[in-house]
Amino acid sequence: MKHLIAILLFIGLAIGTRAQQLTGVIKDVSTNQPLPFVSVGIKGTPHGTVTNEQGGFVLTASALPITLVISHLGYQAIEQTISNINQNLSISLTPQSTQLPEVTVGNPALSIMQSTVAKVAKTVRNEYFPKVFFRRLTLEGDKPTFFAESFLDAQWQAWGLTKYKISNSRYLQSDNGVNYNNIAMFNMLCSGYVGNSLLVSPIFHKPDSLYKFSIKETFKANGHEIAVIKCELKDQDFAHTAFEGDYYIDTENYNILKTDGTIHHFMMTASGPFNLKVKDVRLITQYKLDADSNMVLDYSNFTLKSTLKAGFVGLKQLTYSGQIFALDYPQSANKTGLADVTLDKLQKEEEKFKSVAYDPGYWKNNPVIKRTSDEDTAVTQLEQLKKVKGNIDKQ
Repeated sequence: MKHLIAILLFIGLAIGTRAQQLTGVIKDVSTNQPLPFVSVGIKGTPHGTVTNEQGGFVLTASALPITLVISHLGYQAIEQTISNINQNLSISLTPQSTQLPEVTVGNPALSIMQSTVAKVAKTVRNEYFPKVFFRRLTLEGDKPTFFAESFLDAQWQAWGLTKYKISNSRYLQSDNGVNYNNIAMFNMLCSGYVGNSLLVSPIFHKPDSLYKFSIKETFKANGHEIAVIKCELKDQDFAHTAFEGDYYIDTENYNILKTDGTIHHFMMTASGPFNLKVKDVRLITQYKLDADSNMVLDYSNFTLKSTLKAGFVGLKQLTYSGQIFALDYPQSANKTGLADVTLDKLQKEEEKFKSVAYDPGYWKNNPVIKRTSDEDTAVTQLEQLKKVKGNIDKQ
């Protein structure tokens, strides 16, 4: 009898501590629209996730109850205790009140950018080592031609992901069709807030030499004033790749919290009789404070739309989207064996992602950002093709 009681007690404890999977959606309380890229963390732990572009999230907890800490720039952060499994959690966030800038003498936007440049100069060479989840999808019209998910050990600096090593990777690729599966390196290098060899940004030695600045709005977040600075190139015929858009800057400590804009003069070429016209490149990147109060990567969302042509005839509308999420782990990334992110031999770099053997146990035990319904549909459609390369487990 004692042994039976012990066994039953053990089973009860095992059931009580079994991992619980929470799923839900975060919305704007006033519009009821889903909010993408909201941080959802478990209070008192390093574990958390980010909502996808449809506001959805999935999060694993070792036991309930837990308290979720939910925050998004421009919205009031909240905490919500979860005591029971609910497959349809719906949580609303309230926007922070915004206000237009007051009319002042001079240009306060330029002054803020100059102070930000001075702050960045002190930390621009600092190296951080996040674990990264990297998801990519290519569409030809509305037809998926490539989908990939990868875990990376990485080095990130203020000008982007500069080194990486693939921990695990899985992908599906159509045998026929055009894709952007060699653009991963561009995607990585665009995740910083200062200029690099690829991209000119407003944060450099003399910010007003190429850009003009204005304050679009301000709002409060965590008791601090956040200014949204509009950054525009003075010369729209500028012949180099450059960022144009908004910088979200904490005016009390001059930390850069977010960038949201487009990439000017982003050039790509196609081989053979084809030519490639880039229509739009959208870049949204958010940053967060680490344990030492340094600004580090949170996530980066890169979307490129183009038309592939033969002569004057438009053939295909192509869309590439790549999302980089810096994950919170108890330990930082493994620094050994990191290779430089380089734009040389792009196709060779892409083959590194495809050469990794699929490990289903790895994917089961590591957190993944919830896929959108469009991404799930893309995977299903690719799996059903007669000619498809890849290593994603179909089960």
